[in-house]
Amino acid sequence: MFGKGGWINNLGSITARSSSQDASDQRGFTAAHRVRAVSQPVAAARDRVAASPLPDTGSGRPYGRPEEATYAPAPLLLPADDGSSIAGVQSGYPPTQEGALAQLASIEIAVIRSASTTGIRAIIAQWTAPGGPTASTWAWTATMTELLADFDAPATGSANVAMSAEPSMGLLKNAAAQAVGEDWAVPCLDMTVDIVRGNQNTQITIADCQRMVWDGTRWLIAAGAEPAVPPAAPWPSTDAAYEAGYRDLGSTSPRSLSSP
Repeated sequence: MFGKGGWINNLGSITARSSSQDASDQRGFTAAHRVRAVSQPVAAARDRVAASPLPDTGSGRPYGRPEEATYAPAPLLLPADDGSSIAGVQSGYPPTQEGALAQLASIEIAVIRSASTTGIRAIIAQWTAPGGPTASTWAWTATMTELLADFDAPATGSANVAMSAEPSMGLLKNAAAQAVGEDWAVPCLDMTVDIVRGNQNTQITIADCQRMVWDGTRWLIAAGAEPAVPPAAPWPSTDAAYEAGYRDLGSTSPRSLSSP
């Protein structure tokens, strides 16, 4: 689920499009990709965490407007990848909550750079766990389709439209308050997205949360309803963002998440 806001475009909120799974939605699983089964109480706890709303800022500051921050909490330090990649997505993050957040950031950087539903289909085929979203059901497909339509481009993309993303802030839902297992997480991102069409440059923010699960080798997008996010994305490094629970992202390595 997504929230959006921007100086030029204030796109409001977008929910996942619901449809039956396409017969062409194929996943690249191997025998090593096995997700640990959990008990009903743990599954229920995971659902509660995913569905829990992010805090209201309580400040009256509107989302979608940059305002100078008056304070800043300590940053979230993200681990580095190991230099490998799958379907154009940096990989090799550790089995920690911060590793899940870093992996989600790399997935969504690649999704936005693809600037097409064709690219999304290739990425989700390699990065979703059994029972997880498909190219037909993942919220990013509907989001990308709408973004491209705003620039008079087809869902399959256009040579005239390019996109890039910079994950600026992150949030980890739950923070071990409920027993959900160390191999599961709900990381959230607040990203600045640049969209270029000819000589027109538009900057927006997108906030997104996803369920992630460790399959024994890497983090994947997990099965289950997509988590709740605010109806609009706060601009990074503003009081509104901090009050919603986001923290600036730092790195334990000089390698940037947005590096190709």
